[in-house]
This record gives sequence, C-alpha cells and structure tokens, in this order.
Amino acid sequence: IEPEQYFLSPTPHVPNSSLPFLVYRGETTRDMKRHIEANKWMKGGQWKTYKIPNFHTNTHECYAALSGKTLYEVGKSHIDDEADSQGGKNWSK
Repeated sequence: IEPEQYFLSPTPHVPNSSLPFLVYRGETTRDMKRHIEANKWMKGGQWKTYKIPNFHTNTHECYAALSGKTLYEVGKSHIDDEADSQGGKNWSK
C-alpha cells in the first residue's frame, strides 16, 4: 500500500519536519505490524497521545490504530492559526 504523504509547513509554535507525514490506510493489523517491524521501528509500548504540542528533532513517531477509529491532529498547536500566510492548511487530521 502506498502511503498518503502530507508535507507540513512550520508554524510559529511547531517547527515540523521537511519529511512528510505518512498515512497508511486499509492495512490489516497483521500487515501493519509486519510493516513496522520490517522498517525496524522500535515498539516502545502503547501510550495515550499527548494533549499538548510536542516535537522531536532527531527521531520520528509511529502511531497505528489497529482497530476502531481515531482522530489525530498533527502539524500545529492549539494556538496556531488554521492556515499559513499563503492560505495553506497548517495541519492534517
């Protein structure tokens, strides 16, 4: 499955990355686990998401919804505008 790719511009409060935010849809739990393991992404456990903006300068994070649905907002803080100065969206859901 080819992932959806979203490039998130920096905001005044969240620097974001030059690398894309990837979304894989339609994979089974088994396929998703195999994909994570094949990329040697460390399984660090299962945690709740942060309710405040956070950013890592030297790593990435992988979130997988293995059943049910989720809504996860990335790319901006709660005090950033919805759009950048050119009218582009500051975030992805």
